[in-house]
Amino acid sequence: MNVTLVTVDSRGKTRDAAMRRARLLIGRREGCDVRIPIASVSREHCEVRIEDGRVYVKDLGSSNGTYVNRQRVQEVQLSPGDLIAVGPAVFVTRIDGLPAQIDAAKAYEQGSAPQAVAATSGPGSRPASPSSPTKMVPPKAGGKKSLLDEEEDELDLRRPSKDSADSSASELDFDFLDEDEEDKKKL
Repeated sequence: MNVTLVTVDSRGKTRDAAMRRARLLIGRREGCDVRIPIASVSREHCEVRIEDGRVYVKDLGSSNGTYVNRQRVQEVQLSPGDLIAVGPAVFVTRIDGLPAQIDAAKAYEQGSAPQAVAATSGPGSRPASPSSPTKMVPPKAGGKKSLLDEEEDELDLRRPSKDSADSSASELDFDFLDEDEEDKKKL
């Protein structure tokens, strides 16, 4: 099973994060497989995992929630094309090459978390937990071994640093600066 999270933005840009192992950790802290270094994203916000031939996303107790197709979820099975929002980041779920084509700007617009959640991080900004989220996944019963039980199930999305020959020098980070902030940094 080939699973890729395709990050989309309002300007139509994309960036792929291919899952090479059974678990991908998304969060603010250094060491996360996909790092989103802003205050509205929890240190360990959510995980995407492959288990028993299915793909799941699970919120890890984040303050501002994890959204799939604009619905706050605790844990949900993902389908090709599902939109995951973590703070201001939006990911399109690509499973075994589907969807083949992605309109990044449209996906970003359709998948963005409610504005109040994506933009806030202060006290009192925590949205309510879902009362009856759709497509909830029941807890696993029985003694079946999860792929997550194995030690090697950390996704390695590290890319070579421009300053280093070491191919594990930096993890996959996303910048969420608006265009004005980017222009100021160039000056």
